[in-house]
Amino acid sequence: MSRPKTILLAGQALEIQRNLADLLESNDASIEVHTVPAGKDVLTYLQKCPPAQLPCLALIEYNLPVLSGLELLQILVKDKRYAKVSFAIRSESATEDVIAACKNAGAKAFYTRPSSDLESQHQVLSMLELCGSMVNSDDEVIS
Repeated sequence: MSRPKTILLAGQALEIQRNLADLLESNDASIEVHTVPAGKDVLTYLQKCPPAQLPCLALIEYNLPVLSGLELLQILVKDKRYAKVSFAIRSESATEDVIAACKNAGAKAFYTRPSSDLESQHQVLSMLELCGSMVNSDDEVIS
């Protein structure tokens, strides 16, 4: 059996994180989700991870206290140790300038609050693709 893929969720909205973790794990049984509340906790988590256990995706809330999602992203993408980690940003809403700044800083994707269950499912599938999993039309996970 292969080792689970890890997704790191960073943000203060614990209920949103729990719901997103449930959706990710229910769409791909090989996914293990870890959550942290703040940017400094992302740094601590990643620094303690052995290279083989780094997450495939770190989804970071844009509006984190002290160290914003964008500031955190700018730090993380400079570290070659995290070259294989996909970074994405999420926010309740954002201007085109904020989205562009995050993508220019290295975010593979920017997610805003989904307006429907269908949009939520599309976002989850996109996140799984960033993590190296794809779900085909038969809901079979392909890694």
